[in-house]
Amino acid sequence: MCDLKKKYKEWKEWLFGDDVHSIRHQIASMIWDTAVFRVINESRKYAQTDEEGNPKLNDMVHGFINHSFFITQALAIRKLLDKETRQGYYSVFSLYRLIDNMEQNSQLLTRENILDVLGYPYNYEEVQKKYYEVMRQKKSLGALANWKYSKIMHKNIDILACVKENNRNPNDTIKRECFHWIKKRLEKCHEIYKYVNKFVAHAATPESRDTIKAHEIKITLGKLFDAHKIMCETAQFVGLNFLNQDLGNFLVIPQYDQFEHFEKPWVTESAIHQLRDYWQEYYKETMSWKNWDWQNEFNEHA
Repeated sequence: MCDLKKKYKEWKEWLFGDDVHSIRHQIASMIWDTAVFRVINESRKYAQTDEEGNPKLNDMVHGFINHSFFITQALAIRKLLDKETRQGYYSVFSLYRLIDNMEQNSQLLTRENILDVLGYPYNYEEVQKKYYEVMRQKKSLGALANWKYSKIMHKNIDILACVKENNRNPNDTIKRECFHWIKKRLEKCHEIYKYVNKFVAHAATPESRDTIKAHEIKITLGKLFDAHKIMCETAQFVGLNFLNQDLGNFLVIPQYDQFEHFEKPWVTESAIHQLRDYWQEYYKETMSWKNWDWQNEFNEHA
């Protein structure tokens, strides 16, 4: 029981914690960026067009937006699927890691242990009767209201332990098959995981890429959005059915007007020549790197 209390504390930190890399924060960042991109993409429908019907949009800027969104989202999904361990210990916050750790400790996930660690009464029917008696007396209900959550958790455990309601037992344990099923759902996103490993996070050689035929991988926006759905559904499932805590809004509600100045152009037409000059200056700077004084620097460190 003490072990499960410790694990629940860990799992809640991983999923709901305030750390910048908690699963909750990773998902919120991923979905927020997606909402921004989708608004930008939708706004392209309303752009002015030329005589041939082509939208008057800057290829450089919108190409950069598309590329950057695709890469950052693929990385975000890859992070949530991370399996990294160091010296036998998990060293990352990831959804896969959370599920895997729950599976490794599934023997602790008995009906009695889960209800106890959550602070819910095992025999909720008895507490339910007391609840209504106290309510009629207009007294403080306190923890008596937990009978409702106990009833919900009992039903969830029935399903996850493959037990019928009339055969409930304190030692009913969450089946390991439950975790295998969740991992299998996450495997639907594995194509993105492989793509990031071979083309984004690591500059894989042609030989390395060919070992998994990564050159055949085609990641589309649809696959990214499907992966978002799977990640959010899975995180919510784990939060509610094991930790009895809601993940909250996947897309956070902004505390400001996110569309303020959205209709404004970036610069006036008269400023374009200044931007051309700025681009040219950067070009000259990059060219200067070809002629760095490596001999002088080498002598200083030799």
